[in-house]
Amino acid sequence: MLKEKEACLATSGSHSEDLNLLTSDVMGLVHSFAASSLLDDSLLDAAVRALELAAAALDSGALAPRLRVEAAVEAGVPCVLEDLPSVCALCKPPGWGVSVAGDDDLGLGARGSRSATTSPQGSGSGGEWRLAGKPLQRWVQETLGGSCPIALDAGAQHGLVHRLDVNTSGVLLFAKTYRGFLLAQLQFVARKVRKDYVCLCHGQVSPEPRMLDAPLRSVPGATDGTPTSIVDAGGQVAKTEVRAVAHLCHARLPGRWFSLVEVRLHTGRRHQIRAHMANEGCPLVGDVAYGGESVDWCPRTFLHAHRLTLNLGKTDGLLDISCPLPPDLLSALSELSEPEPFLLEKWRATGL
Repeated sequence: MLKEKEACLATSGSHSEDLNLLTSDVMGLVHSFAASSLLDDSLLDAAVRALELAAAALDSGALAPRLRVEAAVEAGVPCVLEDLPSVCALCKPPGWGVSVAGDDDLGLGARGSRSATTSPQGSGSGGEWRLAGKPLQRWVQETLGGSCPIALDAGAQHGLVHRLDVNTSGVLLFAKTYRGFLLAQLQFVARKVRKDYVCLCHGQVSPEPRMLDAPLRSVPGATDGTPTSIVDAGGQVAKTEVRAVAHLCHARLPGRWFSLVEVRLHTGRRHQIRAHMANEGCPLVGDVAYGGESVDWCPRTFLHAHRLTLNLGKTDGLLDISCPLPPDLLSALSELSEPEPFLLEKWRATGL
């Protein structure tokens, strides 16, 4: 089937409707096989070849320039953490909106088709941006649009490959070319991307490493209709791996416990970490929407995407990038203490 897609892509030229349909079919096929744990290397390699053909038509042979990597992260301002030939890793501060339509990280529908198109230079009717806070796509257009045409293409999400919640800080992947965009998307739908987060929860999270796998369903929020996720037996598969836990206390709150938790996402449902930790009875600090409490010593929901790892093949190779904790979350940690402070001291000392 993918050989047929390759042949179609080879003859479709740069007709965006044909390319959108064909690349959507390739993504949907890989998504379905990955969700069923049936994806093998031969199918993934065929998908790469098909998408490279599509990208060649969209990029028109243009090479992306190298971008300036910031030596230090300035609080509140997006920046480039690492630059590769066709993608780069951005540091997204809290307060910047980057959410796109759809239930998971890539806006994939039930059959794996994209809600955003991939038409070069288009105004972009697809990819509905649900924004609060400062729009990151505007920063991308103004900062990177002069050197990376995809940054101006709303139909390709301005090159932003996945999303983070407005108040979540951390690593975000930007594609400098359509090739980088499609191949990075492929890694996400194939579930080959490793996404590590750190969060602070109310209560004492059970310390043993384990997988949280309660199915999640997206529903309209009770107040303003903004989608949230609830645990539902008929919901979508959702897997959050708990990797390390530290139990902490606060000097001004005797008898109250908090948990610093390192987690890894194996799926990308909306608000997945927030919903899963709330389901454990330990909502995130500051996450009022999921039962957490707003506290004066932590100005937002304590959730940070600290590491992103994926392999983008022969051109870009392995991307393994970490983003240190921003000042507001480091300040929150300074309010806490740990009886045996190994994990707490690790994050205080390095932010990684």
